[in-house]
Amino acid sequence: GLQRFVASTLHPAKWPQVVVFMDELPKGQANKVQRIRLSNRLDMKPIDDRTSQNFRMFEAACPPRGSGLDIKIPMRQIDIDLQQIMNVVQRVRGEMKIEHSLIMSIPKPDGSDPVVLYVTPENVDVHKLMKGLQKHLHDYLLPKQIIALDKIPEDYNQLKKPDLLDGGDDYSPPSNDTEREIQSIWEKLLGKKCSINADFFESGGSSLLAGRMVAQIRRVMDVPLTAASIFSNRTISSLSSSVNSLRTQLGKGEFQASCVDEATSGENASGENSSNMLNSNKQWGEGEEQERLRAFSQTSFFALTVQALPLSLIYPLRRVSTWILFVALWVSLQQAGINRLAGLILALAIGRVVSGVFFPLFAVICKWIIIGRYKPGRYPLWGQYYLRWWLVDQIHLLCGRGVFRYNSATLCFYYRMLGAKIGRKVAIDHRAKLAEFDLIEIGSNSCIDNISVRSFCLDKGCMVLAPVHIGEEVCIASKVAVVPGIAIPSKTCLGPNSSSYDITPASIGSVQDKICCRVTFAKPNFLWRVYGRLILWMVWIFEQLPVLLVLRLMVLYSWYVAELDTYCDVLLWFLTPERIGYYLAIRVVRTTVLPFFRLFAVILVKKAVIGKFTPGKRNATQFETFRHWLMGELFPGERLQEIGHLIGVHYGGISRILRVLGAKVGDRIYWPGSLFEGLVEYDLLEVGDDVVFGSRSIIMTADAEDCAPIRIEAGANVGDRCVLLPGCVIGRNVVFGSGGLAMKNTEYEAGSKWVGCRFGKPMLLEAGGEAAATASTLRPFGNAFHLKNASYVVYPGWVHALNGCFWRCFAAMYRSLPIIAGFELTAEFLGRSTLVVVDYSLWDIGLRMVPTFIVMQNLSTVLSLSLATLMKWFYIGRRRVGVYNWDTSSYCQRWQLYLSATVIIRQAYFGNGILEYLHGTAFLVWFFRAHGSHIGRNVCLYPTGADPMMTEPELVAIGDGASVDSASLIAHINSR
Repeated sequence: GLQRFVASTLHPAKWPQVVVFMDELPKGQANKVQRIRLSNRLDMKPIDDRTSQNFRMFEAACPPRGSGLDIKIPMRQIDIDLQQIMNVVQRVRGEMKIEHSLIMSIPKPDGSDPVVLYVTPENVDVHKLMKGLQKHLHDYLLPKQIIALDKIPEDYNQLKKPDLLDGGDDYSPPSNDTEREIQSIWEKLLGKKCSINADFFESGGSSLLAGRMVAQIRRVMDVPLTAASIFSNRTISSLSSSVNSLRTQLGKGEFQASCVDEATSGENASGENSSNMLNSNKQWGEGEEQERLRAFSQTSFFALTVQALPLSLIYPLRRVSTWILFVALWVSLQQAGINRLAGLILALAIGRVVSGVFFPLFAVICKWIIIGRYKPGRYPLWGQYYLRWWLVDQIHLLCGRGVFRYNSATLCFYYRMLGAKIGRKVAIDHRAKLAEFDLIEIGSNSCIDNISVRSFCLDKGCMVLAPVHIGEEVCIASKVAVVPGIAIPSKTCLGPNSSSYDITPASIGSVQDKICCRVTFAKPNFLWRVYGRLILWMVWIFEQLPVLLVLRLMVLYSWYVAELDTYCDVLLWFLTPERIGYYLAIRVVRTTVLPFFRLFAVILVKKAVIGKFTPGKRNATQFETFRHWLMGELFPGERLQEIGHLIGVHYGGISRILRVLGAKVGDRIYWPGSLFEGLVEYDLLEVGDDVVFGSRSIIMTADAEDCAPIRIEAGANVGDRCVLLPGCVIGRNVVFGSGGLAMKNTEYEAGSKWVGCRFGKPMLLEAGGEAAATASTLRPFGNAFHLKNASYVVYPGWVHALNGCFWRCFAAMYRSLPIIAGFELTAEFLGRSTLVVVDYSLWDIGLRMVPTFIVMQNLSTVLSLSLATLMKWFYIGRRRVGVYNWDTSSYCQRWQLYLSATVIIRQAYFGNGILEYLHGTAFLVWFFRAHGSHIGRNVCLYPTGADPMMTEPELVAIGDGASVDSASLIAHINSR
């Protein structure tokens, strides 16, 4: 009853799950409520969605004021006092003309024991009687059902059996096709008969069942119903009204039973793939077909062999082939008369271009050979089709898009080669991820921001491939979830942090959503772009000066005086001990010095050319457009990560850099690990004291039309994956939860709490107030790190910077060891003495170099994963459930030190990290088990990835046969 009462005003995350009745709340000496460790003091046991209402209600005796936090509070389960109920029945007996009454509790398997009231005579008005009882009894004491009889039999076994329907003591049948279809779905999921006035959650429904139920309604009724709908429409009757309203808005009319056949046909009237294709029983083989589509074993020899190929063979082959190409080019250029240093630089440049063309084309060829054309359907996990799909996906990850990612035209050409159907003048952000290409269709003049468009998902031990159709002139902004099997109508605009389920008539031609899509941002004309490219080249050359200096020293110092006319000469030249030291120095300089050189150059260009950004129209003049474009090319906010990983992301160094770039930044700010994607106009960002940020958020101080400042006031908390639009104001002590969208030119009241995004607006969890506007903003992080008020030794910023630099230098040199060891072993196999007199061909050297490098690279991979696991147990140990604030526990500090150490597996392998090549494999399961996670058999983890995957593995338990994809398993809350 309490949940039903607050459902219209509170987000489901805020609904009370347990009720404890007390005569007073526990308070300290200062008369403040003691919330800390309250569940421990009450000795409260865990509950889940299946826990019945009887086991969620308790009563407890409040301890004396000022009692310590270690004092236990006795608590017991609420008793259902049948005599108390009968006393109230007797009180209204005369008014209701009751002759006899009997009250009984009916045992049920879930332990709920609902109460049933029997009364005579048969003409007693049970509705009126229930209302009378409600005036005198708590909701939990009310009879679940009242049954009026002509006579109560002596043998109670002959009593009429109650229906125990939820939503009333009588059955209300459906009155239209929508209600009948929803009722059918409910009854199959809940396994019981349901009245149209039944409350889904009080009928035994759970959040998991709610997700399944909403998915079935979407499929059968072809309507973009959101998962949150069930929380505000908890009965069949109200949910039916919501469905019919959506269908009317979409121009589909009220649902008719005949629509079920149409909804599962796979095509809509226009011939496009309909949004229900993913779950169509007919097409994707549920029911009887599902029984034979069970997952294969992920630890079978064949599966393990295939899924070891990317890391054990393909990656080493790509890396060693790049080196062999470089050596061949360098020797050829020197034989052509080009000096050693110039030839080396030219060979590096040519090698990069050749690799950027060859490897993407190699991936295209592999796709057509290994899997051919992707076909929609259901395929068992770790079966031959899944493994072919997985291998192709990994090859594309390893080979990258090379030169084809240069602009939208080359990207579209690349995707067309892979089988995607892409119309004319389509703009795709180079960070967008497309896959299952034959099943992707994008209409002309569409714009795709940094999102994932895939036809892949997991379902019941199977991978499902379902076509995605994006109509013409569609505009999709960043962080939009496009689900497999969807058909997005032409001219639809989806704003940031939304999904393809959010499509409504208002989405068609929505200007406010379109201007948030960054690929629609105007670019300067040709001459301004030429000028900008010259500046970009100058910045790049300045950035590379330290590397060029070390290269010059490496090449010109005369430890090896012979001419490098043969491949053997190059091999011996490179293996000179001093030369190896310079090679390692280059790797270290690239990692630790280049980011600061680039930052210095960017600051100079911003001061001298770009100038200060001010509010106004983004494209008022060509110069204004040029300034925004150039700054976006030079130094978008995410590039701060390169420096943040060296000096410590969360500490004062980042604040100082942002101030130099023009931002107004306060003190004691906890910056996000990923910093800010999309931030370009630094002058328009203002952040107050004690602000706490989550990761992977986007801050847009400009859209396609306007520039406006973003102000985040003191004490605010901006969670993970939020999007802040131009002109928004996040008030003092505001909490913006994960996935939140701060709307353009909107101010959010101090102390208010928001989460997520629904139809272009964040959802309000809790209103703010005057008290929040004056409350302290000091957070545990600021108290510990900046004010040094902590119960442990807090390391200063320079220690974190030293730790970050050490691990990045170590990782840079460590990644170089396989190629050095490969050269050394090749020289030993050929014989160092014979290298001077025998002119071995590149083929001879390559035949020995390739297998030795493959062995050394595999050894390096295993050691990297082992070292990362060892560092976890060294820095963190075994995590325990609890509260670990920065100022009361060293846990957060140790976590940051550990994260710096994980660079050895996060930044390797062409910047993707090792774990990216273990997605959807038994190897990934073993890795997380080694970190303490409890994972069952045949669990498919992240076949298409997630960022992050698991942050606290030992607090995660996953049962047999479960599948997790594109979902972060987070066992912590960044409480302010």
